[in-house]
Amino acid sequence: MTELERLAAGDPMLLGQIDQAQAAYDIWNEWAVVRALELAGVRGTRSLAAEMVGPASPADDLIAPAERALEYIQAQSQRAVETSGERKTEAMRAMGTALTLGVLFAALSAAVMGLALRRSMANPIVRLTEVMKRLAGGDLSVSIPAVERRDEVGLMAKAVVTFRDAAVEKQLLEAEAELRREEAQALSLQAQAANHAKSEFLATMAHELRTPLNGVLGLVDVMGRTDLTPAQKEHLATIGASGRALVSVVNDVLDISRIEAGSLEVLPEPFDLDRLTGDLAAIYGAIAADKGLAFALTVEPAIQGWRIGDAARLRQIAGNLISNGLKFTQAGEVRAAFALRGDQIVLEVNDTGIGVASHQQAAMFDRFVQADGSSTRRFGGAGLGLAICKELSELMGIHQLHQRAGVGSTFTLQVPMPACAAPAEAQDAAPMDDKLRILVVDDNATNRLVLCALLEQLGLAAECVVNGVEAVAAWEAKAWDAILMDIHMPEMDGVTATSSIRRREIELGRDKTPIIAVTASVQPEETRGYLSAGMDNCVPKPVDTRVLVSALQGVLAA
Repeated sequence: MTELERLAAGDPMLLGQIDQAQAAYDIWNEWAVVRALELAGVRGTRSLAAEMVGPASPADDLIAPAERALEYIQAQSQRAVETSGERKTEAMRAMGTALTLGVLFAALSAAVMGLALRRSMANPIVRLTEVMKRLAGGDLSVSIPAVERRDEVGLMAKAVVTFRDAAVEKQLLEAEAELRREEAQALSLQAQAANHAKSEFLATMAHELRTPLNGVLGLVDVMGRTDLTPAQKEHLATIGASGRALVSVVNDVLDISRIEAGSLEVLPEPFDLDRLTGDLAAIYGAIAADKGLAFALTVEPAIQGWRIGDAARLRQIAGNLISNGLKFTQAGEVRAAFALRGDQIVLEVNDTGIGVASHQQAAMFDRFVQADGSSTRRFGGAGLGLAICKELSELMGIHQLHQRAGVGSTFTLQVPMPACAAPAEAQDAAPMDDKLRILVVDDNATNRLVLCALLEQLGLAAECVVNGVEAVAAWEAKAWDAILMDIHMPEMDGVTATSSIRRREIELGRDKTPIIAVTASVQPEETRGYLSAGMDNCVPKPVDTRVLVSALQGVLAA
């Protein structure tokens, strides 16, 4: 019955008949035996059941309605099953149709939404991507789409606008920076050209000044070796001092020019410290005596002898410091002391001059500056000495300044200059043979006169020519013990003449003739050029007799 009820679900009439059949069945079940019930369920067996259980009337009354109900139920069930199958089939068809329509609708909706999304989102993003590519490629003039939108695409577009504006600003800044760099480079080139022109001018002027000074100081030296009255000697000494002062100014100006150009050099070589300090004592002792000042230069015994360092620069610094003390001291004394600390030489210069106030000390080592404006007129000088000392001492070692305003100044220089043995040429130096033949090559008549006069006073034979062509011809004609060669000459300069002579020596197999440059062009790079061309030494103009003799002794001993 439960199955029938399930099948008849949804049909109230059928369910009622099922309930009636259930009630009839329950009544019959009380009267019949199990076998009768089994037989009653099969057509044509009721008589057999009657024989087994007795009279059939009550059973017939009970079984007949049940039988009819069962038949009806079976029929209705069959129809219900058929109807249910048809309904299921129709439902499946309807469901399939609905599903198909739903899928089609969903696909159509997706397509429509995709198109809408593409137009609304994808296309603007693609355009923004292209814009970014063009911006990355440097095209900052491109217009940016979708800026007016208020959604995420609009935010992206605004971000791209910000990026473009930043790139434009960066490009403008870079262009401005490049312009400034080009302007700075142009100004730097102009400054370099101006400095180069200034250096060339100063070098030329120095050469032009040294040349006549060579005549003045050279002839002073020559005349000083003759018999003179005391008054004549005094006058001659004044001429010499004035000439040397002018040479000192020229050297200072050249050094400042080289400092500005960054070409100032220190050239360490063996030198005799005793000779250097002796020269300083002689020169500045005489100046101090003329001013009525006491002057003392002391040298610690431990540092006497030969040292390695730039003797010319040490002489220049010491000379400037001592000269500065003598210049600014009106009464009292100036003391210079050389001492040893380890392998370093310490020079201390004390004076009792005007001193320098503490607020003025910072500018003491500036160029063209003195203690006050009136000092330049009162004491003279260009204000270059201490500036050069500062630059040179920074190249060579350590400088210190101690001041006590009103009671003098103390300057201290400390430079590393280790001891060394005297070089062989210095040890072997001997008086020159008076039979030596020297060739003098110079286009300036005054310079030729000075050199020939100096050599003759030294007991040497000298002949003169006026340019490099004549020098080569004179060398070809006969042998010379040494040649004193000027550099700047017409027709053939001294460097070219030297190279030609060295080449011919190799071709002819002749011994090497010592050649010494005697020139007013004595910049370090110029001196290296002379030595590279084959010259053996260099003597600067104005010619110092002792320097010339030392150079001749050196090349002749070699």
